[in-house]
Amino acid sequence: MSNNNKQTEKEQWEDEILSSVQGIQRSETPPFLFTRIQSRIQSRFRGADNRVTAPTLALGVAAFVALCCVNIWVLADSAIANTSNTKAQSLQSTSALETVSFDLY
Repeated sequence: MSNNNKQTEKEQWEDEILSSVQGIQRSETPPFLFTRIQSRIQSRFRGADNRVTAPTLALGVAAFVALCCVNIWVLADSAIANTSNTKAQSLQSTSALETVSFDLY
């Protein structure tokens, strides 16, 4: 009996939800709303000065220099590591063909 009661409560709840949507109308935008928004955006950019400020430019240059320094540091570190590896390999191998890998995968 309680199972049927729960089922009917659920059905009633669903019916209430579905009936609440019956009176809803589709919303309509005012005519030419998009063109008004576009013109307002364009009017703000017409009078604005679109230059990059000095602090922004300085921050960009500093970030670029830092990035270049990190790249140079990584390349120099890998070059040093490759040089030490090739010295060790040249001592161990007798021929240059022994160090070449012919793996294609």
